[in-house]
Amino acid sequence: MLGAWTKIAARALEACGETDPRTAAAIAEIYAERRRAAWRLFPEAAAVLTRLRALRIPLALVTNGDARQQRDKIARHDLARWFDAILIEGEMGFGKPDAQVYREALRRLGVAASDAWMVGDHLEFDVGAPQRLGLRGVWVDRAGAGLPPNADVTPHRIVRDLFGMLDE
Repeated sequence: MLGAWTKIAARALEACGETDPRTAAAIAEIYAERRRAAWRLFPEAAAVLTRLRALRIPLALVTNGDARQQRDKIARHDLARWFDAILIEGEMGFGKPDAQVYREALRRLGVAASDAWMVGDHLEFDVGAPQRLGLRGVWVDRAGAGLPPNADVTPHRIVRDLFGMLDE
């Protein structure tokens, strides 16, 4: 990601007449540090994950992105303790919405697609793609805006926060 952010900064700087690649690299480093410092779990995440673990529900964390950054987030927030499987795009070479990542999560958990839920805030990656494999998709609509008028995906459930997963 740092390389991509450096390229973005370099293009922006070039448009302003600045061509020193060290400036672009410095901007990317500062952005990375500030972005990392801003990472937070959703306020209800720990309570919901603790409750799901107490219910002995097998859980997988499926995340896209750079392996180093994602592992840093997982370690900083002690997320691994709640999950039976962690699948990171940067480690696997594929990620959401590739069907392979959902199948691998199901395999690692030892559950059938029909018995699994995928929960997330991206309609296609977290709801549509897994639904095509038989998982139930739950869309987290934190803003409460509802489905976009042109949505191709119909979630099995829409929740405002993760507590909505505990409702029967």
